[in-house]
Amino acid sequence: MYVEALAANDDDGDLGNGTPDVCEINAAFGAHGLRAISATVADVSVGLSSDLGHPVRVYPEGLYPQCGDTLGGGTLEWQLRDEFGPGGSVPLVDTGGVLEGIIPRQADGAVVQYRVSLNIGGSTQELPTNLADPWYEFYVGPVTPIYCTGFETDPRLEGWTTAGGEDDWEWGVPSTVGGDDPQGAFTGASVFGNDLGGFGDGRYAPYASNFAQTPVIDGRGYQKVRLQYRRWLGVEDGVFDSAQVIVNGVSVWRNAVGGYYDGSIHHLDGDWRFHDIDLTPYASPAGTVQIAFRIDSDGGLEFGGWTLDELCVVGVGGAPPAAACGDGKVDAGEACDDGNTIPGDGCSAACQFEPVTPPTTGTDTDTDTDTDTGDTEDTDPEEDGDLVGRGCGCDQRRDPGLPMSVLTVMLILGLRRRSRR
Repeated sequence: MYVEALAANDDDGDLGNGTPDVCEINAAFGAHGLRAISATVADVSVGLSSDLGHPVRVYPEGLYPQCGDTLGGGTLEWQLRDEFGPGGSVPLVDTGGVLEGIIPRQADGAVVQYRVSLNIGGSTQELPTNLADPWYEFYVGPVTPIYCTGFETDPRLEGWTTAGGEDDWEWGVPSTVGGDDPQGAFTGASVFGNDLGGFGDGRYAPYASNFAQTPVIDGRGYQKVRLQYRRWLGVEDGVFDSAQVIVNGVSVWRNAVGGYYDGSIHHLDGDWRFHDIDLTPYASPAGTVQIAFRIDSDGGLEFGGWTLDELCVVGVGGAPPAAACGDGKVDAGEACDDGNTIPGDGCSAACQFEPVTPPTTGTDTDTDTDTDTGDTEDTDPEEDGDLVGRGCGCDQRRDPGLPMSVLTVMLILGLRRRSRR
């Protein structure tokens, strides 16, 4: 309503410089907390920007100096996501049009959640505006990328799959057709999500049940494996519609259900949100993970659904295992890896392609080298390498390929030599 009132009062097509009656409109709407003063909270990157802690910077928008709008400061509130107990709050200080506060330094491995309350232009603005998920968050400490994509190429070319009823997952440049989707990617140009609005209405379909799924990702060798990504999610209250993150078939996150199950808490991010999930408890016995982003809807209200960008599966602690031929994983320098080092099966013991050796059936492959010198008698078959007594149906002391006449001559010569003794 506020923006519509400004638009109706505008006389030059530029709301940035105000309207003829902008001050009166601001006062009227601000008195009822309806004035649309916005702000952008700068990304708090992984790691520390200073030894003091984690700085949070807020950039207010929608102020009109001609109306006496001023930055009145604000409060930065924080807590640790995975630990009980209070966090704290610090004042936001005006540093020349930018409000800044510093969260005290936290230990590696912590997930810090925070939100801000601003007093600008005589009105109060709280960020984030998403009542279903009212805290921003960031992860503290070093991580090792295992699998990352910025969706600048079609993720299906990397092994992503989509499926389900009303499958509307699209890759490309986002559109604002649906009204609650991003105007652009978090970084780069392209994103991956439900109905980006190029051909549809920008919203997921009624009675939808679909998902986008990553390829299988190998997380072996790390103490912990985490998912860290950017999302812009719009979904109806969890009473009616659900958005889920599923890891190896287990739902590990879903949108909130409103109090008293009244269906009034819709999940509307409104900006690019960083989201961290510990995948370690859900990894397979082999250390692999496969992640799906799912949407399920009823026949009523629909929003923009999932929009994804800058997705990474990262490792914490440890080091990746050394590449090994025969482990079933094609590593650098390997042309193939069939899970063994047996030659002749198409993938050699050095994990390179090779001709397949045909099976040797119906051919006698005797290699017995016993010879009769005429001076000693043959040793016992169990002691001369003969396999007759070891379950083999062959007799290595006789070559079936020799003609009977040759065998007869050999027998006579042997008897004559013995008779001379």
